[in-house]
Amino acid sequence: MHEQVLVVSTDTFKRNCYFEGLDPIRRVYQLGQTLFIDRAYAEKSTVYKQLIPYSILMHDKKVLCYTRSTASGEKRLHHKVSIGIGGHINPNDCMHFPATIIWLCAFAAQREIKEETGIHVYQHQLEEYSLLYSPSSAVSQVHIGVVFFVHLDESNHVNKFLPEKTMTTYEWCTIKQLRSKYKDMEIWSQLCYEQLKL
Repeated sequence: MHEQVLVVSTDTFKRNCYFEGLDPIRRVYQLGQTLFIDRAYAEKSTVYKQLIPYSILMHDKKVLCYTRSTASGEKRLHHKVSIGIGGHINPNDCMHFPATIIWLCAFAAQREIKEETGIHVYQHQLEEYSLLYSPSSAVSQVHIGVVFFVHLDESNHVNKFLPEKTMTTYEWCTIKQLRSKYKDMEIWSQLCYEQLKL
């Protein structure tokens, strides 16, 4: 069976709340009606935008930063530096909540963080920050990011961090340290970094 992913139609996006960049005013409920379609089609079609929870993990005034390996699912992002943990929303995510869209995105974000880092985060630690959209590249123009800032503490056992094979290297960086990595970042991470500086 083909993987199904959550999308919003491009027409609906343009009609309800079109924007470019990272917009703290925008919220996911403003997008309107969503549906599940085949991922293979969604990756190539501009008729739909895939919704991607994109979580920035912060701990002790530092941000998780990693380099994407060739094992990551999105080939167009291989070897890029990232500060976001992201992934698609699948129909199985709906089984856990009679969900509003934000709860569904938050659950998918928790699942992705657990899968990619081994860290369990709690619902209250996810701060819905904004929506993110950039038409500047082939990969980003078919996705809309739902950005969460995730504030980790001792309860998350960060010392037991177990990175998935999609990460070649990782480190916890201060905002100042991230500056030297900016030019190698994927576009979404660049946009989030600009906001973190404020």
